[in-house]
Amino acid sequence: GHPAPLLYRGRAGRALDAPRGTLLGAAPGSAHEQAEETLEVGDLLLLHTDGLVPGHTGTAAAHRLLALAPRFAGGRSAQECVREVVREFGAGERAEHACVLVARVAS
Repeated sequence: GHPAPLLYRGRAGRALDAPRGTLLGAAPGSAHEQAEETLEVGDLLLLHTDGLVPGHTGTAAAHRLLALAPRFAGGRSAQECVREVVREFGAGERAEHACVLVARVAS
């Protein structure tokens, strides 16, 4: 499945509940669980694939990504936060493809 989405609020971050089931887009017509989370203005949501943090998956990868929370604080744009992820984890060869989506909640 997909790694858990990460929610950053202020200078802290936490993993949301990991989705269960088939990978999104992997099987046409597959059903997916739904979950709700109340987001606040300024929150940042980060979704990623397993290959984003080279040499780390699961909880280890989440901890490395959550450690970026102070760099994401202060009203930085989603694009600036993606740049921080690339600076931190973008160098070198990868065993897997990587994808990251970052969204900042506006007014």
